[in-house]
Amino acid sequence: MERDVRQAMWRATKQRVGLSDAQMDRLGAVARELEPRRQALVRREREARRQLRQELASAQPDQERTARYLGELQAVQRSRVDLMGDEQRQLAEFMTPVQRARYFAMQEQFRRRLEQLRPPGPPADGDAMPPRPRRRLP
Repeated sequence: MERDVRQAMWRATKQRVGLSDAQMDRLGAVARELEPRRQALVRREREARRQLRQELASAQPDQERTARYLGELQAVQRSRVDLMGDEQRQLAEFMTPVQRARYFAMQEQFRRRLEQLRPPGPPADGDAMPPRPRRRLP
């Protein structure tokens, strides 16, 4: 099922962004190159949020550990911005600015839809904060 979703996304990306076969090949290479970094960031964030949630649930949360977990979450966000910059630079080598903007808009839309499909309850990433209210798509 996941493979089918990925293939559908791939076809939609090619069509909506307006990419040639050669551009799609390069996009695939960039995605494969950056995916391990993206996955590592997700794991780091999940672990920091889990630790922060655990610390805040204790009878007397430790200020230093809490500050360390918050610092790790900030570091992850900075790393995520760096990753996005690296991705933009690589995509700029073979995509126009309009194509890149369409591509990132599609990615954001896809992420939001995935969020909406998550079952209610505790966040899957161990978030210490309550989830944002979900908006309904038209």
